[in-house]
Amino acid sequence: MPAMKPFTVVFALFMWVASMSVAVAQKSDALSPTGYIANLFEALAKGNSDEGFDALFKSNPWMDSHSAGVSNIKAQYRAMASQLGKYCGYDPVFTKNITNRLVYMKVVVYYERQPIEFTFIFSKPQEHWQIQSYHCNTEVEQFAPELIKNLQSN
Repeated sequence: MPAMKPFTVVFALFMWVASMSVAVAQKSDALSPTGYIANLFEALAKGNSDEGFDALFKSNPWMDSHSAGVSNIKAQYRAMASQLGKYCGYDPVFTKNITNRLVYMKVVVYYERQPIEFTFIFSKPQEHWQIQSYHCNTEVEQFAPELIKNLQSN
């Protein structure tokens, strides 16, 4: 068997390191506030709302250990979504980095009947981001003017 040329070995090593860097970056993105949001809405698009909310709330050990509260949120979402029709997507409205470890996000979520607003607060008390607060507002007449004010102040 012929010996590998030094260039081939260096190139193969480079490709392996590059693929590992991409994998680490993808994992890091998935564990960011934006990644958690993307995962939640990907689950909602597939009709797996419970799975999406479970993944979101597992990020916070305290919330994850209070399964009754999480179960209540999931049940409220399912009831609301059944009244709003088909999920049609989402648009991030704004993200405010309050500090480098506290992020406030507003997202408009579209359904056949009407849009709704999700508000998220994420914190990073140590090494990993976690959900700190989640709120859903179905009153478009209430949240639309507030979103306009927030966008104008940015």
